[in-house]
Amino acid sequence: MKKIFVLFLAGIFVCHTMLAQPATEKLSPVSECLIFPMQPQHTHGSSVVSLPNGDVLAAWFQGSGERTADDVKIMGARLSKGAAVWSTPFEMADTYGLPDCNPVLFLNKKNKLFLIWIAVQAHRWECSILKYRTSINYNESGAPSWNWQDNILLAPNDSFATETAIQFNRLTKNTSGSAAYASKYDEMIIEASKDFAKRSIGWMTRIKPLRLAGGRILLPLYSDGFNMS
Repeated sequence: MKKIFVLFLAGIFVCHTMLAQPATEKLSPVSECLIFPMQPQHTHGSSVVSLPNGDVLAAWFQGSGERTADDVKIMGARLSKGAAVWSTPFEMADTYGLPDCNPVLFLNKKNKLFLIWIAVQAHRWECSILKYRTSINYNESGAPSWNWQDNILLAPNDSFATETAIQFNRLTKNTSGSAAYASKYDEMIIEASKDFAKRSIGWMTRIKPLRLAGGRILLPLYSDGFNMS
């Protein structure tokens, strides 16, 4: 199994190949419909993937809250090829006793389906753990049949702290109004980046990975603890 390669940048992540597309053509939705009717639970952080058989699979997190609600789980639904109505939502992932948030669905070049998300420990975003599961049997109705699951454990070395300091020091200093506190906050983040434990957890999914030509998967992450991507 190919490894998932993770990109850390202390600043703004820019993909020139994506930004190079001209913004001259106005895009219109192909179709619009509700996946499920209005309901009382909180739903957020959706992701969608088009499957090789023509189905569309969606995922989101749902529960009585977000990081502080232990009933939050990853839910999903399927729009079968040619159908006009989505399936009844089904469970995609649920870590017992912890909120599950921020699902990302994607296919690798061999059409293996990946679901990556976070389990929030201690009800704090900065304590989140990355998790993933895979499926090669996802064409039937309902949830995919998962064949593997694991955590994505990170171990940024000291170059992370070095790069963090470089990027924060490049920022223009603004001392007007409440911005006067910014320099102290920058110093706090730079100091925290030297802590191996703090920089190893709390990284969260948000957008789909980039699939490189050589087969590697580049997974963009962000941190509420460090306030950067």
